[in-house]
Amino acid sequence: MTATSNAAEHNHEQPQIGTPRWIEAEVRRYLCSGDYDSSFAGWPGMTFIDVATKADQRLRTALVEETLRRASDFGCQVALPNDLHAWIRNKLAPMAHGLFGADDRSIILDMLDRSVVFLTRQNIAAVLMEEQWLSTAWDVANLYLYSLGVPCLSLQARHIVGLSQETTCYVSMSYFHETDRFTDFVVHEAAHVFHNCKRTAIGVCGSRRHEYLLNIDYFKRETFA
Repeated sequence: MTATSNAAEHNHEQPQIGTPRWIEAEVRRYLCSGDYDSSFAGWPGMTFIDVATKADQRLRTALVEETLRRASDFGCQVALPNDLHAWIRNKLAPMAHGLFGADDRSIILDMLDRSVVFLTRQNIAAVLMEEQWLSTAWDVANLYLYSLGVPCLSLQARHIVGLSQETTCYVSMSYFHETDRFTDFVVHEAAHVFHNCKRTAIGVCGSRRHEYLLNIDYFKRETFA
């Protein structure tokens, strides 16, 4: 009798895979931890692409809604520079000039100009929907919430002010509150792009030995940046 009761209780706690209750549980798991099944096994759909597309959309939509809900009563009091592109180029030009030859500098600066993304109320929803990886989108949502001083999605979420993903640098608006000129996390995150970006991807000559803009040993990348 007890075993039967325990089994029934277990079945009640574990919704059947593929049911609406199970999907809601998967959404909650992602929101609370950033974890999800990348194969999307059990999600509804006709083909794998259909399943993955619908599951991805469902998780992202939930992430956007929860992020906006938590941030609804809070706003950043700092405005972006009037000419953000000129500001970024001026900020990162010394690094580009110091690390690259004259023939490549303009291409590098154009790439860096496109790379830096400050997270604001106006763009956060689009950023979360367009970021390639769901795990990175979750980190970016927490970065944004942390910048507003509101609770993150998880107690285990990293309290970070910048994040580089391939050739994109997500940066907190708290940057403009920083008074220590040596704590420049725009420059820090942009520096990571150099070991993430392949030279040929932006029209810079490369070779088998020089595939990336800069070949930085994995364990020395944080020190370099």
